[in-house]
Amino acid sequence: MSNGIPCCVWFHHAVSHHSQRARFGEGTHVLVPDINAAADVLIRHGWTPVPSTAPKGEWRIEGFQVTSPQRRLAAPPTPGLSDALVVLLPDVPWGYDVTRHHERYPSTDPEWIFPPLAAIIDASIAMLLDSDPTTSTEPDRHARRCIALEDLEPVYDVSKHTRQDPDFPKRVRDPKLVEELKFENRQFHIDAAYGLPVWSDAYLERAARVRHELRDGRRGLKDAVAEY
Repeated sequence: MSNGIPCCVWFHHAVSHHSQRARFGEGTHVLVPDINAAADVLIRHGWTPVPSTAPKGEWRIEGFQVTSPQRRLAAPPTPGLSDALVVLLPDVPWGYDVTRHHERYPSTDPEWIFPPLAAIIDASIAMLLDSDPTTSTEPDRHARRCIALEDLEPVYDVSKHTRQDPDFPKRVRDPKLVEELKFENRQFHIDAAYGLPVWSDAYLERAARVRHELRDGRRGLKDAVAEY
């Protein structure tokens, strides 16, 4: 950000900022408006490009093939620290505008590098339930669904939060958080937060229809009920 390039941590590292149960995988994923411009800045500061191991023209996140390009860079060697890997991703395909983020959270804010929990939930629900075949390939949709599931499960697994972070379920169910979500994502969030079995194929198929109906104004919100 000091070089004028907005950025924001994403995926599991972003979830871990809010939930102690987030999993960690390969590197730290960072959203930027322009991956090449951001990579050039890091290279000037001693970072080293890491070639992709995927076939030419393919990119992978957590082992899943995606169509969105990326730049991988390793941090300069630091005594006593293991090698750090950063994976730069364009923000638009992953559902979060980092330029707007930094208009709201300037670099003087201690939280500036992390998106709010509502933004993570919104983007993850969209990845999980959107399946427009005209805008992405089936492998890409599959990858996005799998990544979304891995990011959302730590948010909604209340039983494990009760032991590790007893206040987290209250934050997830807080009406203020619900109001911060996009309207079309609120029904899924309410159902998941109150423990409905939202991960089944039958639920997800219906939830996708409900989400479109909410977005189109053809449906209203309901309290969490096992109607799926």
